Amino acid sequence: MEFLIQAAPKILEQHPDAKLVIMGDGWARSSLQEMAKSLGVDGRTVFTGFVPDGVLASLLSTCAVLVIPSVYEPFGIVALEGMATGSPVIASQIGGLAEVIEHEKTGLWVYPRNPKSVAWGVDRILSNPEFSKTLAENAKAALTRLTWETVAGSTMRVHEEALEGRSNV
Repeated sequence: MEFLIQAAPKILEQHPDAKLVIMGDGWARSSLQEMAKSLGVDGRTVFTGFVPDGVLASLLSTCAVLVIPSVYEPFGIVALEGMATGSPVIASQIGGLAEVIEHEKTGLWVYPRNPKSVAWGVDRILSNPEFSKTLAENAKAALTRLTWETVAGSTMRVHEEALEGRSNV
């Protein structure tokens, strides 16, 4: 989240009505709050703390954009949750995030550890409501291929192909 907070002055310069909502809790919360204060964006930044699962989906559905500026993310579940609620998603092009988001179709990739890139992505979404809506619609449609049935079927095919390859040795 530090890269989103570092991007906040530029985002708020371009979109003065924007508000940053940082969900979750953890060891970095106090340092992130201090960073927001030192950058002068603490008045436009809300730290929710822990968000229960029952509230998360409704909170995500109210977001104009979900930003996931992670430097390590093996699975991309947060992006999938955001896509399912209809929030346009911006995420670092890493790990599981890069696997679940198709750049410019189901979301936007930004460069990891790069506040300028994060600000670019947020501006791109907030400045173009039609593009934002298209991303969200494409993302929801793409989720139909990520059901447990399709994932299990793909896993079974990989195992079957591996076993066939072993018998030919």
